[in-house]
Formats: sequence, C-alpha cells, structure tokens
Amino acid sequence: MPYDPYQNNDPNNRFGQDPNDPFNRNRNNNNNNNNDWNPMQQGAPRTPQQQFAMASITLAILGLVTFFLLVTPICFGALAIIFALLSRGKEKRCARPASIAIPLGTAAIILGVGLFAIGLFTIITQFGSFENYITLIEQQVMSMESGTAGTLDMSQFMQNFGGQ
Repeated sequence: MPYDPYQNNDPNNRFGQDPNDPFNRNRNNNNNNNNDWNPMQQGAPRTPQQQFAMASITLAILGLVTFFLLVTPICFGALAIIFALLSRGKEKRCARPASIAIPLGTAAIILGVGLFAIGLFTIITQFGSFENYITLIEQQVMSMESGTAGTLDMSQFMQNFGGQ
C-alpha cells in the first residue's frame, strides 16, 4: 500500500492526530472553535524581577554595540547595572541574564570612557590644546558661511598651531 501523507498511517497513532484533520486544526476536542488561544500567554508569566533582568541584558548589549557614540554606552551601561541590581529584589543573587549584564554593562562604560579619553588625547596631541581645536572648527564654520569652504591650507594651519 502506498504512503498517503493525508491519512493516519501510524497504527499506534503516536502523535494523536485525527486522520480526517491533516493540519491538526482541532487540537482541543472540547472547544472546536479554539477561541481561548492567546499567543501572548504562552509560557510562564514574567515576574518584575525577570523583566528587570531582561531589560538589563538588553541595555548592556546596546551599550556594547554603541560604544563608539561616546555618551550612549555610559548611559546604557549604567542603566544595565542599575536594572540588574533591581532584578535581585530581596534575594541575594541575581537572575542569570542580570548576572551577565553586570560585567557587560561595566565593559560598555569602560569602552565609552576609554574612547572619550583617546579622542581627547588625540585632539590635545594633534592641536596642542583643546582651544586650538575649537579655533580650527570656528575657522571651518566661518569659511563655510563665507562660501570659501575647502580653501584651508593645511601646511599654513600646521605652522600656526605648532604641528610638523
């Protein structure tokens, strides 16, 4: 006898399917219209501690991904640590996502502060001081407003600010 996928070929009916319902639409034999199914209620209900833990790991990952934006990793990392600590509630230990979020949030803060320090160090070493950098920015804005943008001579600029 050839195999028919639309018939119940399993003699023991291990999967509990109705042979006349190949797509298994009527799972609940007591209620054939299945109006009690709600996709938002699948699984265990989330407690506030679990929600804080998931928010903390999400913010920690966002902080690591946006470390090059200078301010956001510091904010996201700090919020990740705060939410991870709030997820403890009255318990002594954090939930698993929150315990992972604490070092990730710390790493995001360190990356953000480190990148800011590297940028500031680069500005100071290239231009002599932060004021010289601001002067360059003002010159660029003035040249853009006067319509002579792009005419800045870098050799003259470097001589003025003590560069090579």
